[in-house]
Amino acid sequence: MKKCIVYGAGRHAAYLVDILRKDKFTVFALCDSDSKKVGTQYLDLDIISKDEAIKLCRDDDSIRVVIGVNSREARREILGIINSEFPGKTQAITDIEYIRDHVERTELEQFYNKMVFRWKVDLLEAFRIWLSNLDSEINFWLEYGLDRNAESAPFLKQSRRTNRRELLFEEPDLAGVVKDGDVVMDIGCALMTGFGEKIPDGFINLIPVDPLAYYYNLMNARDELAIERTYYCYFGMFELISNLFGENYAKCMYISNSMDHSFDPYRGLIKCLYTVKVNGIIKLRHRKAEAVHENWSGLHKWNFDCIEGDFIIWNKENAINISEELNEIAEIKVCCSDSTKRSDQYVTVLMKKKKRFELSDFIDIEEENNLIGQIVSMLFERMALDGKDFQEKLSKVMI
Repeated sequence: MKKCIVYGAGRHAAYLVDILRKDKFTVFALCDSDSKKVGTQYLDLDIISKDEAIKLCRDDDSIRVVIGVNSREARREILGIINSEFPGKTQAITDIEYIRDHVERTELEQFYNKMVFRWKVDLLEAFRIWLSNLDSEINFWLEYGLDRNAESAPFLKQSRRTNRRELLFEEPDLAGVVKDGDVVMDIGCALMTGFGEKIPDGFINLIPVDPLAYYYNLMNARDELAIERTYYCYFGMFELISNLFGENYAKCMYISNSMDHSFDPYRGLIKCLYTVKVNGIIKLRHRKAEAVHENWSGLHKWNFDCIEGDFIIWNKENAINISEELNEIAEIKVCCSDSTKRSDQYVTVLMKKKKRFELSDFIDIEEENNLIGQIVSMLFERMALDGKDFQEKLSKVMI
């Protein structure tokens, strides 16, 4: 049972209580600092004092306090009171955050109700859209990855300025599987992998991979204090990973918040399974329904989800049950964190390859060859349009 107190007893609280009840919360009381309201009722709920609310939370640490006032200044003040005076385990929920999450959950339910399981991806159009959104990802890392004051800066400094062979490989689901010399691929690692290479009996062969590898290598080279001058991120796309690295190449793969940025994640999963060894492990960790959470912006075009215990990938046009489609070649375990906060809900999937298989069992090879040719064509087109030096020279000779 989800239990809460709403801090605030005005019109805004009334709107919030209605949403909370629809979301199956038991609202115990309203709390208000106005002594004239304390001891009365509103919305058939008792209005209690701050001290009474603290006692309720002390007696039951599962009770959340939802901040239900409209003023931003008052919201900050109440949050400060909760953090400083309420029991340490008390969870505070801001009303804006909760309302946003409620709207998103409602939107998800609407998508689930009309979901049609089919997989008909227009590969060239999907790639074109993916390619057109790469700049948003590059600009993100230019802004945050190289900014000394950015939130990610401490992690990136530590990553660049520490010898990777001195850091432990601390991924719990994979560390016990690998042995000295085994290849572990961190695919979609972005600017810098967070893993070390050291294991109890030696070192793994860590291979960072990302479609924007060449950009990230140039960015990392800007850090003059980095001691890992040998760090290198390899180019790779999920849909072409086996074309670049071959069959049975890696013992394990780690994929976090990246495959949902691809243009055909089902194809990408098949290619990844082809690239790992038999009994090798692929671990995927993605925010639940990230495309919906990010309002389908930028590279967020796919949702990774856990529905009735199955691993589902979907968007507005397509949906596929991976647990059913790939169960002959992979043992699949999926779980979703039980947080009520949408931004903290993550789907974790462990896929263990059962046996070797032919790509042609799942992929049209002729279509694949055509896709590769078109991808090369589009990339050269992008190079021509983005080449500043070429464009400058061209402008000088134009009549």
